[in-house]
Amino acid sequence: MIIFPLMFVVISQQLLFFRNISYNRFNILLIDYEVFMKFHIHVDMVVWSL
Repeated sequence: MIIFPLMFVVISQQLLFFRNISYNRFNILLIDYEVFMKFHIHVDMVVWSL
């Protein structure tokens, strides 16, 4: 009886982790879009080092 509910907790934590990763990627994409519209350069490692 304990294993069954724990499976849902573990699965939901993993889904939460992957959802947060996808949100972070989406935010980075939005930042890249805004930077490109203003400066006509994509955000990459060269830009971050400036």
